[in-house]
Amino acid sequence: MTDAERFLKLFPSNPQSYVVRKSTGARNENGKIPAEYATRRGQVTPALVDLHLDGKQCLVLKPDFPDGTCQWGTLDHDRYSSQTVALLADEIRAQGLPLYPFRSKSGGMHDFFFLRSPQPIPRVRAQLGGYAKVLGDPDCESFPKPVAKDKQAFGMCMPFLGRREAFREFHPELYDGPLAEAPEEEPRVFSEPGRALPAGLLERILGKLIYEKRVEGAATFYDYHGLRGKDGKWQECLVAGRVHDAHRDNPRQATWKVENGKLSHQCFHKECRARAGSHTEIALKALGLENFKAPNGAPSRTTNPGFSLTSLRDLMSEPEEKVSWLLAEKLPAGGISVLSAKPKVGKSTLARCLALAVARGEPFLGCRTTKGPVIYLALEEKRSEVRRHFADLGATATGDEQIQIHCAAAPKDAMSGLSKIVTERKPVLVIIDPLFKFVRVVDEKAYAEMCYAIEPLLTLARETGAHVLLVHHNGKAERADAMDAILGSTAIFGGVDAGLVLKRTDRYRTLQSSQKYGTDWPETVLEFDSERRALSLGVEKSEAEAERTSQAILVYLRASEEPRTREEIEAQVEGDTGPKRKALKLLVEQGKVGREGIGRRGDPFKYRFLFACLQHIEKTTKQETEKGGELRENIDDILVCGEAQKSFLVCCENQDERVPRGGDDGEAPTKPTKPPAGTQGRNLELAPRAQGTLPSEKDETNATGEEDALEPPRARGTDGLDDDEVRL
Repeated sequence: MTDAERFLKLFPSNPQSYVVRKSTGARNENGKIPAEYATRRGQVTPALVDLHLDGKQCLVLKPDFPDGTCQWGTLDHDRYSSQTVALLADEIRAQGLPLYPFRSKSGGMHDFFFLRSPQPIPRVRAQLGGYAKVLGDPDCESFPKPVAKDKQAFGMCMPFLGRREAFREFHPELYDGPLAEAPEEEPRVFSEPGRALPAGLLERILGKLIYEKRVEGAATFYDYHGLRGKDGKWQECLVAGRVHDAHRDNPRQATWKVENGKLSHQCFHKECRARAGSHTEIALKALGLENFKAPNGAPSRTTNPGFSLTSLRDLMSEPEEKVSWLLAEKLPAGGISVLSAKPKVGKSTLARCLALAVARGEPFLGCRTTKGPVIYLALEEKRSEVRRHFADLGATATGDEQIQIHCAAAPKDAMSGLSKIVTERKPVLVIIDPLFKFVRVVDEKAYAEMCYAIEPLLTLARETGAHVLLVHHNGKAERADAMDAILGSTAIFGGVDAGLVLKRTDRYRTLQSSQKYGTDWPETVLEFDSERRALSLGVEKSEAEAERTSQAILVYLRASEEPRTREEIEAQVEGDTGPKRKALKLLVEQGKVGREGIGRRGDPFKYRFLFACLQHIEKTTKQETEKGGELRENIDDILVCGEAQKSFLVCCENQDERVPRGGDDGEAPTKPTKPPAGTQGRNLELAPRAQGTLPSEKDETNATGEEDALEPPRARGTDGLDDDEVRL
């Protein structure tokens, strides 16, 4: 029998479904490790068990059989002190109980109880309840747990995760003794009817609580009972106004439920069940939210305000709407946009530069702005840093820039507060930095939830004519489409008029946009003034990369004594193959790189660096000789200003006569003529340059005093900038 087969024999489980568990964070202050659970239909297989034993995924199995029996059960002790866990394990051994303790993933303890044959679940629970009393922990949970009709059973994380060898040594005794009589148990039925859930209410509720989120089918639960709250105290049941001591360690005892756009609250304690009235309204009143109204008149999640239909004929007869711009062709007035980047890339810097440009009516990144008041909500920035940056940008205490700044956390009812000040002050630009410090959503990946969170902001922009800029974060993963990198649901990008993404590479910081209206910004390099901490738009990234690649090829070929093949160049120069080949072709066309060979096997194309004097000699006005110039191989040593040994071509009438270069009598040298037909493209061996010598009157070098043709390119930084320039 294989390990997996023996595991399934020892832990026979519900054949209809099982669960896979994935940890999502570090241990919280209640001792638990948050996790996500994914329910899978069907029966667990040996292959899945092998993954569990190898530590590749955690299995959560349900002991309940469809006929109401089970063959194993568990006591779940939510005690996370190592000393308490050790005492419980010692007590099990001392009392001789047929329980096998294992530490849980969160550091608590699970006591497994194995039966020789399937037994009725109520009697197994009664037996486990008796063992819990003996251990002095009568309020611990027992599995299988009672469930309502047609509801999914609860599962238990399996032991031996990543401990195959330990499982091979584990051979428990199977209990076949008498079982305790089962008392009548009332299943946990969620009987409280739901009420319409307006936008923003759930966020307000969860902002007041510490909770554990779980999803069962179409319903989402937020369990909070007995967890340590934000004030450091144990959270009370909102219906009873106290902690139910018998269920102190069970967060699910009192919970909020959201299903099909409706909200309800339920406590399963018999005292609360007997209480008259709506438990949902009682709980909302306990939180001070009984009179909550959706901000800005946003519709509830179930309310349909009705449709307003217009015929196509009437629609086509309407005048063309003229788009007004806050930032020409990029940010529309009365629109909403998102500015997104990874941390420390420069989102807030760019936002403040935009704010000052709009307040002054100055162009920003090459685009015209509409001058007007600005509201800047710096929800996580230090006040002193905001002040320093505006000072660096040139703002003063005596300036007339109309920028109103909030440097603190957002208030509880942030949306209502923002609507009020926008209505009063009538800004043309509102900056919210960052978005998630303002809306405080529960699940940023939930499409519907993000739609409801952004909808009031879009309504605010449309009704007031202000542009709302949302500063936001990118996710960790790199995406081929820059807009897919925006953190959270696609509802964020889908709900805005423009998406702007900042990116940082080893060489550049770039900005690009995707527009509903106007023209997209291609990915463009941002230049940064380090003294003023101001931004300006550089060239497109593709142009910057082409220039960088060209310079890298020239540097490599200049340092090479021998001509190099394309493959050798591509291997030595960093970058993508396509841009390198385009740059090499362009350098040949520009005459900066020479090419020789026929481009076939045995004689491939080879490339060498050409000095500028190959193309022309500056300040020449007449032909050097009466006859056309002719290229020849120069085999003599030519003395030039030396660095490393280099080579270059000379032009003369015949192979026995050198070309006059002019002297010191003030007469300019004559300009060489083009080589006759048939000589271009000839394979030429270039004459070597000697090191450590200077040109003289008798040398065949350019003695006009001009060194332009032989001067090496200006040294540049590794990112293509001059040494005294800085990119953002």
